[in-house]
Order: sequence, then C-alpha cells, then structure tokens
Amino acid sequence: MASYAKFDIWQNTQGVNYNTPIQVVSTAIHTDCGTTSNDQTNNSPSTYGLTTTTTTWTDYAYMQLSITPKFASSKIKLDLSWYHYSGGNAYAGALRIRRGTTIVWRPMMNTTGPFSMGYSGASDTHMHYHISVIDSPATTSSITYVLQYRTYNGGGTSRFFHWDSSGHWAPPATFTAMEIAQ
Repeated sequence: MASYAKFDIWQNTQGVNYNTPIQVVSTAIHTDCGTTSNDQTNNSPSTYGLTTTTTTWTDYAYMQLSITPKFASSKIKLDLSWYHYSGGNAYAGALRIRRGTTIVWRPMMNTTGPFSMGYSGASDTHMHYHISVIDSPATTSSITYVLQYRTYNGGGTSRFFHWDSSGHWAPPATFTAMEIAQ
C-alpha cells in the first residue's frame, strides 16, 4: 500500500515559501515612452547613453544594482534590456554583468572579442536586447551587479542605451535583480 502526502506550499526553515520572490531592485534609463498621441517624446538622452570604441571591458556607472539577500540559499534573477547600435568596423558591441570579480553573464566571444550581439560585418546594426540570468551568490552580505561594455573591434563606434541624433528614439533600458527564496 502506497502512502501519499500533499502540500499546498513548501517553506524553508524560516517560514518563507520556496521559489518565491522576496525582493526586487531595479534601475532604468529614460523610461518615458511617450503618449498614445505621440510615442516619440523620449529623444534618447545621451546623458545616460554611451558612445565608445574601446575594446577593454569598462564599468558603466549608470546601470548598477545593489541587493542584500535575506538568505544565503537564495537565487538572484537578473533581467537586462537595452538598445545597442554598432557602426562601421566596430562589428558588434557587448555588455557583460559582473559581481565583484565574478563574471555572471557574458556574450559569446572569440580571440578578438564578443561577437554574438548583433555582429554585422562592416554595416550598421540597430538592435534591442533582453537577457535573463540566474546567479547564486551564496551570501547575505550586500552585493553589487555592475554592467561592463566594449566593442568587438575598436575600428568603429558602438552606442549603448541611446542614439545621439535628433529625431531618433531608443526604447527604455532596464536592469532588475529579484531575490528568489530556495
């Protein structure tokens, strides 16, 4: 004879439901998407955007998140959405997410650099990206997630989070961290 147990909710020893969001922190760049009569009120302010030809991973100060997990066993779900343009011989630009010295997420790379984010040969590419990643920091200390950027090849320009030309609009960029109890 078989025995069965049914549970409506699984909880950890602190009484928190498993796989439940505990907290969310988020940051965004130019969240104004306009109105129903004019959806182009956001002129992609270059205040927060960056234009680069660097081939070295560089921290981006405007899109960093700090979160203090309540439980060391928690997972942190990171979501990042952004606009990117590569022109000329830059071929591609890339972002990666770093926690301390740990790279939490990065695009595919070869010996020259990251190429899997809109690699376009020598022509211009405009793309909107979204990534989700799960991190396991195993701590209850405050942690900071930092975005870093670079181009594949310094021969051209990459623009992140904006298009710095009058009359051009980029979608909002968001970076979110969600603690999920395990």
